[in-house]
Amino acid sequence: MLYNNYEHLINKIVRIIPIKKHRDNLRNILYDIVNSLYKIEYISKELNKKRNNNDSGIVIIECQGGLADQFWKYILGESIKKHYNFTVKYDITWFDYKHKDIDGKDERPFELIKLCPDIDFKIASYDEIFFYKACFSVINESYFGYDINNYLENNKNLFLYSYPRILDINVSDITKNIDLDKYHYSTLKEDNLVLYNELKNSESVAIHIRLGDSYVMSCFKEVFNSSYENYANYFIESINKLSNELKNPTFFFFSDDIDWVNKNIIKN
Repeated sequence: MLYNNYEHLINKIVRIIPIKKHRDNLRNILYDIVNSLYKIEYISKELNKKRNNNDSGIVIIECQGGLADQFWKYILGESIKKHYNFTVKYDITWFDYKHKDIDGKDERPFELIKLCPDIDFKIASYDEIFFYKACFSVINESYFGYDINNYLENNKNLFLYSYPRILDINVSDITKNIDLDKYHYSTLKEDNLVLYNELKNSESVAIHIRLGDSYVMSCFKEVFNSSYENYANYFIESINKLSNELKNPTFFFFSDDIDWVNKNIIKN
């Protein structure tokens, strides 16, 4: 939305020009520019209004972060395609200019298509990304899990940031195109092959413990009161719960600080 009281703002800007003729000329130029922008904004909004469920265009989803986040955004896109008649594309430019974790230490390359060549993952071009950000609704709610149904029901085209709630979708609709064995089993050697067979042949439970950026995550502050002891107890209680519910589980830990895991979780 453009600045509503733009006449007042323009008058404040041109006030610094001492000569009235030049001041008036600049004022008129700025009025023309802002009025044109308002017209463009109005036209783009009217063109972007959804008339019925089949009247859909493209949703571009910003994709960033590690592999889990990349999978998450892919699943979000699939859920949108299932419930609404949208073409879904992904903005992966974050991996061109940032591509690191929240501390700026570990690399976060884009790996999803490399791991899963069969998935439908359309990448938006730079021109499409620029055009959509400039002309259509850009949804960037600050909280995790916000509802996007209203946006999808009322807009032909959207650009989605952050982490909205994934719409209902059957897991099998996602996993049918994710066959890691097809492309990657032949590359496994020695310890990796042993680990693969252990994971495959046991009632395996994967536990991902990431300490590197946990202290800045809102859930760590709110749920665990910024306490690593509470954080460890959460995993211990979860492991005990699953041990009681599953017949013979084997737990596999994945962490950026395995020493902390050994001292605070496995020993307890």
